[in-house]
Amino acid sequence: MTGHVAGESVFNTAVARRTPAGKFDGMVSIAQRPAYFNAFYRELVGDSPTVSLGLARADGEVLAWYPQRPTDRISLAPESPLREAYHEGRRTGIVRWCRGWINNY
Repeated sequence: MTGHVAGESVFNTAVARRTPAGKFDGMVSIAQRPAYFNAFYRELVGDSPTVSLGLARADGEVLAWYPQRPTDRISLAPESPLREAYHEGRRTGIVRWCRGWINNY
């Protein structure tokens, strides 16, 4: 989505707040810029043409990627090991990645 203030592409992240007893006590929501993550990943990767880094939701939709992908909607390929790990409920660990496991739609 496009943020109203700066007119930049953003995605929203929210987390519930709970009381010590576990009762819902509101929510914190922030808009994050994919460009921030792209710049951070660029710093990590440097000039390596064989490395790419990204941030994806558990449903496989890609939020940020470096090197930057086309602005079209992109998602993890159905057969990608990261999508499989999400589907299995894994939230930590190492996922080995191969070229071609990201699709452009």
